[in-house]
Amino acid sequence: MLFALLGIGLLIVKLSEKSRIRQLEKEKAEILSRREEEEKEEREEQKKREEQKKREQETREWKRPLVNPDLMPDRHPWSEYPGEKNVWYGVGGGYEDMPDNSLENSPLFNTYEKLRALGAASESFEIVRTVHDYRLYFKPEKVKIVLLAESHVYTSHDDFQSELSSDYLNLPGYPKKYVRFVYCLGYGENELLNKPIPKNSGTPQFWKIFYSCCNETNSTGDCDPVLSSKTTALHQRIQNKLKLLNTLKEQGIWLLDASVVGLYIPGGSKPTQNIREVCIRSCWDLLIRDILIQEDPERLICIGKGVYGTLQYQLKKLFKDRITVNPLPSAFLKSAEHTRVLKSYYDLCNMDSVR
Repeated sequence: MLFALLGIGLLIVKLSEKSRIRQLEKEKAEILSRREEEEKEEREEQKKREEQKKREQETREWKRPLVNPDLMPDRHPWSEYPGEKNVWYGVGGGYEDMPDNSLENSPLFNTYEKLRALGAASESFEIVRTVHDYRLYFKPEKVKIVLLAESHVYTSHDDFQSELSSDYLNLPGYPKKYVRFVYCLGYGENELLNKPIPKNSGTPQFWKIFYSCCNETNSTGDCDPVLSSKTTALHQRIQNKLKLLNTLKEQGIWLLDASVVGLYIPGGSKPTQNIREVCIRSCWDLLIRDILIQEDPERLICIGKGVYGTLQYQLKKLFKDRITVNPLPSAFLKSAEHTRVLKSYYDLCNMDSVR
């Protein structure tokens, strides 16, 4: 009996010892886990400090002008009040100074109201006007080549609340609000915005087109200086983009959209073909035709067969044989064909007849 009790006692002691060992191991594991968490937090804090230091350094660099302000005027010569002779814009480049009732006489506003009545305008007029102001900012004094695309990309009200940071850009008279439009440098560049935009991938296809208008391209890799996936240094990339936009302006090359409202919603589908055609034809009748007549470019390049198909008769009447139709930049083309299309932009924009 005594031996049995001793055995039970020893067993209890061993179990207690094992329990204590397990408890110690658990406490040790918890201590190691907390230590790892603390080290991880310290590494993250160090990374944040380094990133902040880098941003501060970039900010100091960006505060100096990136381009010659003389090439970027405060106000475009055509940013006149509506009602004056030969003015089709009506608003832009200082519209905040205009009387409120002046918008009622603006061809841009009248076009927007027509589309809204047709149910084809889901963006606010303020967004449409901002897109217009970006386009006006980079309009050449003498337009020689018009790149006619379908529309900018739809910009939501929430996205429109973001603005380009003055710490990064020093461009007198340049619009500040974010829109999904290639002339807006914040499109595809969240680092330039005070409020990052989800799915802000930009439009690298159009930057390739812009680059190819001014530079001979033997491969798509030649366009790397303006692509975020290839030129990762923000300061250098934005300098390259601004230099390119200035060159386009100096050479008389200008991007114009057939629709004043965005027809493509990011991550969504386009409106039906019928709605797109009604929208493009309405814009043509009320605004785009008058722009082309007044600007009288030497050549027009249609970006996408859809726009040309909708306006084929009207464009041929204005330009006759001075029209070229190129595939959409998003078209599924083989690499060699894609390079051939890019090369064609340089050839067309540098013909003797347009110099």
